[in-house]
Amino acid sequence: MEKPAASNWTLKDGKISDSELPLFDPLTYKQIYDVFRVENGHPIFLQDHLERFFNGLQQSQIVVPFSLEELRNKLLQLIKESHALNGNIKVEVIFDPDKKQMQSWRAAFIPTNYPEPLMYEEGVDCSLLEMTRENPEVKMANPPLRQESDRLRKTQSVYETLLHSNGIITEGSRTNVFFIRKNELWTAPDHLVLPGTIRKKVLDIAQSISIPIYQYPVEVKELPKMDGAFITGTSPRVLPIRSIGHTTFKIPHPLTNLIMGKMEEVIRLIGD
Repeated sequence: MEKPAASNWTLKDGKISDSELPLFDPLTYKQIYDVFRVENGHPIFLQDHLERFFNGLQQSQIVVPFSLEELRNKLLQLIKESHALNGNIKVEVIFDPDKKQMQSWRAAFIPTNYPEPLMYEEGVDCSLLEMTRENPEVKMANPPLRQESDRLRKTQSVYETLLHSNGIITEGSRTNVFFIRKNELWTAPDHLVLPGTIRKKVLDIAQSISIPIYQYPVEVKELPKMDGAFITGTSPRVLPIRSIGHTTFKIPHPLTNLIMGKMEEVIRLIGD
């Protein structure tokens, strides 16, 4: 269930305010953005999020009047002055796509929709959506994709839609996806997906405990051969998948539970 933003405090063009400001409308403005999570007053994996954000700006040839370190310090100041302990913050830059010029930027707390505890025990249902991102490596607003995904999520009563093209599954509409086969992890290669921060941490965890990783996209026809699956993202973190269309998976899968536990250990260290 969606919960309201943790705070009305915002950061617009470098100035912090306690007055609520609406975020930019993605139907009106071209925007590059990122979303990170705050837990117990600590930003989770902020450096990773900002590096991805700046990489997207660089790939899109958008010049901004601040450095990564300057933005990081402003965001930490926003968190401190807002006194918000938990929530999600969205950072966004709007730009002129023809002139490749930034028009404005802001950061604000946004409404959250974290999975219910039971979803981590029983898994969630997903469906397939035959669409792809124009440039998957850049986190850019894509209203047509979001609208179609939201429509399917509502009409089919699923938690997430998984994108595919020519029968090849790449990622979720707002998440990354991993498959399990014979205690091996399968996920699409970096160049086909948005490089999610939690995805990156899952790959690090898997490597640290010697779980075999295959960065190779799974085809729709191969789904029945998979033993398990899970999605990753800022809000869900590591969330088991119960079904994709008519294909069901083992819940709970021991490997998913292992990775979920390791992820929580990593996040707990941030707050210590």
